[in-house]
Amino acid sequence: MNEIVLASRNPNKIHELRELLSLPDLRVLSTADFPELEEVDEDALTLEGNALKKAHYVAMVTLFIFLTKTTKDCKHTENS
Repeated sequence: MNEIVLASRNPNKIHELRELLSLPDLRVLSTADFPELEEVDEDALTLEGNALKKAHYVAMVTLFIFLTKTTKDCKHTENS
């Protein structure tokens, strides 16, 4: 089974993205599933900057693929 981690603790975003990503062979996790993850300071100049900052941190710590959603779009990347 494939797994991804949503770089969010926001229950509404998590629910929305889990519905969008509802695939038979995909387990969708979120930062809420990793209590050891620290909160990321959202000090970037834009929403997208904050989303990417959180996603990079989550990817580095968990070594998972990450998704993050801004109010405009979704971003994804693979942690190499």
